[in-house]
Amino acid sequence: MKTYLKYLLFAVIASLPILFYVFNFNEHLTVANLKYYQCLLKEMVDQHQFLSIILFMLAYTASVVASLPLGGLFTLTGGFLFGVFPTVICVDISATAGAIGAFLLARYVFGEALHKKYPYYISKLSGELSQYGWSYMLSIRLNAAIPFFITNMIIGLTPLPLKTFIWTTAVGMIPSITLFAFAGSRLATIHTIGDIVTPHVLMAFGALALLPIFSMLARRWYRA
Repeated sequence: MKTYLKYLLFAVIASLPILFYVFNFNEHLTVANLKYYQCLLKEMVDQHQFLSIILFMLAYTASVVASLPLGGLFTLTGGFLFGVFPTVICVDISATAGAIGAFLLARYVFGEALHKKYPYYISKLSGELSQYGWSYMLSIRLNAAIPFFITNMIIGLTPLPLKTFIWTTAVGMIPSITLFAFAGSRLATIHTIGDIVTPHVLMAFGALALLPIFSMLARRWYRA
């Protein structure tokens, strides 16, 4: 890709999160507004269910590629509109597809510039991924405290194989997706995203994220 096209694409992608906050979209895309429009949304989905699912998945994928922090609200909405199991399937596919897009953008479009700007941090992360492999990547995905939309591009700057990135993303996101989808199916009891991501939930996900690391260390100890 020509240099000027790379810079143009970088400017477009980088401006989207900025515009998201400049125009206060974050103040409108809230649980309160979801509850306010729930009857209208439910009626639209009942009338056009297949189209609604397709548009939902496309919007989710685009938001991940653009690194917008909307995953929790999207999944909550899906749980309310489509039910838990369909939402887990749709969101897992969409989140993985969007993550692949962000990963490839970072690796093949923005990689050179970012490597020059943050060589130490990228080298350090690359070393940890080389040492721990898929266990490290899976633990990142299982840890709900680590922002999903940020890690996609960061991991794209490392030598991690794409296939490892894909399967660890698809598998590692299932617990948090299920949590938010279930919460969405009980929308009346939810007031903010903070009602879902409580300290106890974060502790549980943190413990879950340690399992791949412990498994890897146990295998190394056994072989030694």
